[in-house]
Amino acid sequence: MKRWNGWGSDRIEAHLPPIAQKYLAEILGPSQPGPSARFEDIVRRIPKSRLSDHPLIGSDPGFRLRHTRGHSLPDWIALRFGTVDSFPDAVAQPTSEKDVEKLIEFARETS
Repeated sequence: MKRWNGWGSDRIEAHLPPIAQKYLAEILGPSQPGPSARFEDIVRRIPKSRLSDHPLIGSDPGFRLRHTRGHSLPDWIALRFGTVDSFPDAVAQPTSEKDVEKLIEFARETS
């Protein structure tokens, strides 16, 4: 299951066994969990889309946030801690080849 800023469910907490915690503390030193950014706080920072409305693109800020980064570790860290610094103006949602043609035409008209 994927959350907006990571994998897993917000309703499940996994804890390391004490022996694993001790080992990691010896190797890495003491740790503190970092703050987890709130979805609503990041959505408020998203600038308005520069694109005009189109039925095949989603420009809602929350939708754009959910599609703003990939799945690499740096991407997930940026989402988890709220350090995302760029957002897509919109997210294309074609469901057919005809939709793709319409989106390409929209891009031509918009550029």
